[in-house]
Amino acid sequence: MIDVADKRDVQGVSNDSWTQACEPVFIVGAPRGGTTWLQALLGSHPQIVTGPETHFFKALAGADAIYRLRLPRPVGLQQYLPDDEFYKICAQLFHQVTSRIPRPQQPVRYFLEKTPEHALHAEFILRCFPQARFIHVIRDARHVTASLIRTARAFGSAPGRMNASIAAHVWRECVLSAERIAKNVTNPNQYVEVKYEELRRDPHRKLGDLLQSLDLEVSADDVSRIIELNTLDRSKRESGFDAIKSPRSTEQSLPEPNGFFGSGAAEPAKFELSRLQRFQVERLTGDLLLRHGYCASYPRVPNWAVLACSWKIRRLIGLRPV
Repeated sequence: MIDVADKRDVQGVSNDSWTQACEPVFIVGAPRGGTTWLQALLGSHPQIVTGPETHFFKALAGADAIYRLRLPRPVGLQQYLPDDEFYKICAQLFHQVTSRIPRPQQPVRYFLEKTPEHALHAEFILRCFPQARFIHVIRDARHVTASLIRTARAFGSAPGRMNASIAAHVWRECVLSAERIAKNVTNPNQYVEVKYEELRRDPHRKLGDLLQSLDLEVSADDVSRIIELNTLDRSKRESGFDAIKSPRSTEQSLPEPNGFFGSGAAEPAKFELSRLQRFQVERLTGDLLLRHGYCASYPRVPNWAVLACSWKIRRLIGLRPV
C-alpha cells in the first residue's frame, strides 16, 4: 500500500510542486512562428525556467468545456465543485506536471510555458491563472505556411494533409485568438506582442525589451551572451536548446527531429511558396497581414487565382487543395 502522506511517488520522484512559487508566463502564437527560439532566449535568463511544450490546456480543454456546460438537470462536475475549486485543481495539476522539471539551484521568478496553440485556450488559462502573462509571437503567415508545409514533409506525418489552405487557417485562428487575450486580461502588462521578424533583425533590443517587460534586470553583455548561446546555427548542430530543460521522467534531452530547424526566414517577399500557394495565403489572411504591417495595402489576388484555389473546382477536376 502506498502511504498517501509520503511526499515521494512510486518512482521516488518528489511530488513537491515547486513551480507553484513561480509566476506563469505563456508564449503563444501560430506553430512554426519562431516561438521555440524565443522560448530558448527567455529561458536562458537565470530567473526563468522552461521545458518542452506541455500541451496541458489543449489536453484538458474538453474537461473545461464540459464543466462550463450548463445542463437542464443537476448533474456534472458543477454539482461537486464550484468554479474556484475546479480551476484550482487544474492549476495544481499544471504545477505537478511542470514540477517534473528539476528544481533549479537558485530561486527563479517565472515558469515559462510554450505551446503555440495555447492561444486557442487562453480563457481557460486565465480561469486557472488570472494573473498569467502572455507573449504573443507573430510571424508573417506566408513564412509560417511555408514552414508548416516543409516540416510536414520532413517529419513524414501525413504530409498530404498539410497545404497552404490549412496552414493559413491555422495561422489565422491562432493570431485572432491571441489578439483576444489583450481584451481578457485585467492588467495590460499581462499581454505583449512581438514580431518574429523584428526579433530576428534586432535581437539585442527586442530581447532586452521583453526581459524588462517582465521586470527582470539584464545588462547588454547578458543579452549578448544569451543570444550567442541560442543562435539558430548552434541549435541546428545540437538539435535543440540547452535552456529548454528536460523533465525528470526523461533521462536526457531528446533531440528535435531532422527538419525541425529551418532557415528562420524573415525577409519580406522571399517566401518558399509557389505563386498559387502565396495567393491562397494572402486571400485567407490578407486583413491580418495588413493589420500587422506585413503588407502596405490589402493583397490583391487576381480572379484566376481565386478560381484556381477553389476547393470545389479542384475537387471537381481531381486536384488536391492548394
